[in-house]
Amino acid sequence: MASSWDRQITDTEEALAKDDYNDAIRQSTKALDNLFLQASTMVRVRSRAWGRKGDLSKQIKDATLALEWTPRDAEAYLHCGRLYAAQGNQQKAMDVFEKGLSIVSSSSSSSSRENDNDNEILSNTFKAEIYEAKARLFQRIDFFAKCPYDIFTNVVKLLPVDALNECASVNRAWRSKILSCPSAWREFNFDDNFYDTYQQDEPPIESLASLLPQVTQHVEDLTLRTNTTFIAKMVQLMREKRFSSLRTLNVWGPGIMKCTFFFFEYVALDERKLKYDLSFFYLVYTVVEDQDTPKDFTYDKIANILPNISGTLKELTLMLWNHNGPSLALILSVCRNLTHVTFSSPDPRALLGLSLSFSTNLVSLEIRAESNEFPESELDNLFQRSPHLRCMRLDGCQFDIIPHLNRASIHLVALLIHPLEFQYGASPDAYLTDDDYPNKEGREAPPKHGILRYFQSGGIMSAESLKQLLTENHNTLEKLGLASHQDITAEDHDGLSQPTLTDSWQTLGQLPIFNKLHALALNSTHNHDTDFYDKVPDILRSCPNITSLTLHEFNERPLPHNLFAPAADMKSLTFLELFSMDLESPPLIELLQKLVIHGTRSTIDTLQIDGCYGRAGDAMLLISKLNNLQELSFGDDLDEHSTSICAEQFARNLARLPKLQMLDVTDVNFSNEALQLLCESKSLEYVTLNGTNGISIETLARFLQHDPPIHLSYS
Repeated sequence: MASSWDRQITDTEEALAKDDYNDAIRQSTKALDNLFLQASTMVRVRSRAWGRKGDLSKQIKDATLALEWTPRDAEAYLHCGRLYAAQGNQQKAMDVFEKGLSIVSSSSSSSSRENDNDNEILSNTFKAEIYEAKARLFQRIDFFAKCPYDIFTNVVKLLPVDALNECASVNRAWRSKILSCPSAWREFNFDDNFYDTYQQDEPPIESLASLLPQVTQHVEDLTLRTNTTFIAKMVQLMREKRFSSLRTLNVWGPGIMKCTFFFFEYVALDERKLKYDLSFFYLVYTVVEDQDTPKDFTYDKIANILPNISGTLKELTLMLWNHNGPSLALILSVCRNLTHVTFSSPDPRALLGLSLSFSTNLVSLEIRAESNEFPESELDNLFQRSPHLRCMRLDGCQFDIIPHLNRASIHLVALLIHPLEFQYGASPDAYLTDDDYPNKEGREAPPKHGILRYFQSGGIMSAESLKQLLTENHNTLEKLGLASHQDITAEDHDGLSQPTLTDSWQTLGQLPIFNKLHALALNSTHNHDTDFYDKVPDILRSCPNITSLTLHEFNERPLPHNLFAPAADMKSLTFLELFSMDLESPPLIELLQKLVIHGTRSTIDTLQIDGCYGRAGDAMLLISKLNNLQELSFGDDLDEHSTSICAEQFARNLARLPKLQMLDVTDVNFSNEALQLLCESKSLEYVTLNGTNGISIETLARFLQHDPPIHLSYS
């Protein structure tokens, strides 16, 4: 059956065929006017939707587009003018209202009497809007100048530094008031490499630094992760100016840089639900050094600024990948109030000389010796002079650390041991609580053994040492991380002739701690460690009561079948994380298939997939059938073609899950039709999409009208 539009086209073509040009022009003009009117109405609806979403620029853009399509539609002028007025652009609002008033006036002269009343109402409406906009234009309030100081400080501290820089350029009054507000300048983050990597529209770091010399006394947290030229300028500034409030300094030298990602790392149990805290993850990327590096600057000069900030500095990150800088011993000697240190240097001498003549206040220490082995001879010195140490991460550990811990009088809460070139891993600070800081008055020292909550074993360690550590901390250990390690020859490590971890799992697996363990992380960083692969099923069977399981980097080689099968039978497992894994790998598919077969007996309610890759279609469809899922998150690197093929079925299955509340599908290529299927869910409350997901106004309305409403956000 032909539509009215088709009939209009036919009538116009027939008029043209009869050489009735006037009728053809009249009919085509009438049809186009109707079409533009409908398009204008739809654009105004979309404009309001952009406004509800908070995208004001697109809201104005659509309102202006409606004017172009229907230049004689008075309602379009009212809509657009009111948007300009609401956003503070009163002059632009008056221009639009006056144009609309002229349209109404011209149409009144040619309209019939019955339309005169409507035109008069519209005319009065435009005149009232013009009057209000003019009044607001001449009664503008200088918010910064008039606002009470306490409210002003609460507002200003929410603004980024680049916005404050622009505000300070308005006039002297603004500049003076902004510069006198300490809370506005507590944090400076100069990180152009991070912005460039993610193509964020951020201003150059030089513009962010323009006001820094005038507010140095307020700065508490300073991060320099950029080129050497800029770092040299900042080091010189710190020599000339007083950073009297500086508590945290982070310096990342160029070369092989590390870009920070965030993920939630298991910390403790809160009744039935797992409690998570923010931790860090790292991904290597390359940064090209700038060509105009000052010839007279070396990173050793950082030592010259330490005396100026030693009185207040509590936390220091010094990551000098390709540049020699001050040694760790020098840093600890000058800055004796440091509680948190993260350190890396390519200089083998940077980790020597730790037989200090004083005790440090260190609570957390991370040695990221990417290119050096940590000298075993210095570890006893470090432990002896750091009685308050609670968290430690040690990269480049090519020896058994447990005998050194036994000789020390420290009480670690978190210990992470990693081999050389270990790129990933959590910061141990995530496991600290207020009760772990020993310097508060009246607090008794904790017992020597039995307070360790997180242990990551990724270095060289004998089975006997691991058994001792697990036995001594069996009442407190909540999370255990086990990782494969590099091949170590007997010639290199004669002292490690004891049975290794994987050789002695039959004995270790009988320890009572594994029945009480809450969380387990398995990391196969070095895929040639075949012994580790062989023992993974035994390790999983030894931990039947864990509630959290993390599998990292089981890739790069054919994996044996049923590698993860025991995890499917864990009756308490509620949290599963897959990181940097091939979603096509047979063992992973087998695990998901068994979880689906278990149906409602599967206890997993939270599934996070981060950094995984491959054709994810089969895995996605299996995941969408896990009946008890409450939270599901997909990370990046998934194959776009395979995800788009099964996206609609994936969405349909997710909508049927009875308990699913939170869904993050930023890396799934959902069409508008697939998004509509999600609206059929009766439990979904929060959905996170990526910016490329095409969503129509109708679908957006369905999300908002859902009972209860489904909250949308974009990554």
